[in-house]
Amino acid sequence: METVRNALKFAGLTERESDVYLLLGKRSFLTGVEVSKILNMNKAQAYTILTKLQEKRMIEATVGTPTRYCPIDIAVALDEIIRVKRLEADSIAGQRDELLAFWRRMQPAPSASSQERYATLPTRRAFQSKILDMINTGKHEIQLVLTTGEVIQADNAGVFEALKQKLMTQPDFRAMILAPILTENKSTVKTAVKTTKNKKLEWRHADIDSMNLSPLVMSDGEQVCIIPGNLPGDSSATAALWTNGNLVTKMCSVLFAELWRGKLPAEQRIREIETRNPSTINELIDDPTDARRRFVNIIRNAKREVTHLLPSKCFLEDEELRSFWKMPVKGVSVRAMVPHGAKLRTGKRPPEHWAFKDPNVNYLAISAIDRCHVFKFNVPTENADTGGSDYFRGMLYTNDPKQVLPICQMLDGLWDRAEDMPYNKRPTRR
Repeated sequence: METVRNALKFAGLTERESDVYLLLGKRSFLTGVEVSKILNMNKAQAYTILTKLQEKRMIEATVGTPTRYCPIDIAVALDEIIRVKRLEADSIAGQRDELLAFWRRMQPAPSASSQERYATLPTRRAFQSKILDMINTGKHEIQLVLTTGEVIQADNAGVFEALKQKLMTQPDFRAMILAPILTENKSTVKTAVKTTKNKKLEWRHADIDSMNLSPLVMSDGEQVCIIPGNLPGDSSATAALWTNGNLVTKMCSVLFAELWRGKLPAEQRIREIETRNPSTINELIDDPTDARRRFVNIIRNAKREVTHLLPSKCFLEDEELRSFWKMPVKGVSVRAMVPHGAKLRTGKRPPEHWAFKDPNVNYLAISAIDRCHVFKFNVPTENADTGGSDYFRGMLYTNDPKQVLPICQMLDGLWDRAEDMPYNKRPTRR
């Protein structure tokens, strides 16, 4: 049946016309009223369709009252359609040269400006798809300037894997990445740099977050994609900009060259992180039990404030954190940023020193305690129905001020821009 419908569609019949024709194929000599009742359409629509099918020589009408309709044999009908289509194709082919000549006379003289194009990419999915396309179609090089958040998004979208494949299959291609190299993304950078040879992929460390720069991706110095600030999920109205405009690409090329000059190569930055003063800790804890124990011990001793950024409230309902609502003790302000739609299965009202907001960020799980300790948790897959324990697998912990303070500033900014949620009063920031 589906094959027949596709053939009728190719023959020029609409879906409703196909319905009527196939009905008449099963039950010939129906009136227009009967057709309308069987197919649940109004009489006017039924008679209009029957008239069009007659014009297309797909059905015939009887003489007399009431008029009844029956289908023309499908073999005869298809032969007629093929004949008409061939006549139409021959007619177009005969006029081809004349049409092309007319079109070329109508076109303006080519100029540099007429080749420039600008397009908006309204969603993150569109932006990431454009980056992958720029990588796949690039001829010589691609340059990326990324914030910490964009490094995470690019890794999740497979951008670095696409670069790896491109560099393996195109020997003369190179990639240059300028982005922060931190404890939490050190392994990603290390893997990306190690899997390429002969410096085909160069990554240099730059604190793009503190520079208030827009992330950008540039291919061959001929096209550029710019994000005006963070680009949230697909529901966001924020748009990225793509262009091959000569002025914009030249400006971005000059900017990238300035930023690139003198920045620390990835190998040196990684060595710097790995040989840091032992009084500071940057640790990846694989065992969820050990990770949870570390978290509980530090949050239990909080003195001033705690900030949580979580993609769901499952974390707050972890079976092994039953006393979570009592930690830290009253008097320590707690800010929890979680999705607006999530509801606590416990049904309990949070303590008065807790406040909730929706940050419209769903790819990070971070807790900051007293601006001295930061925990970065694993984020389970979007559709996974998991509890809080999965957050502790592969948890990152740091007390390094160079890492902690920028993260706390980021959390402050997110909190100030986040949407208010019910429950209790906003705590006073200390």
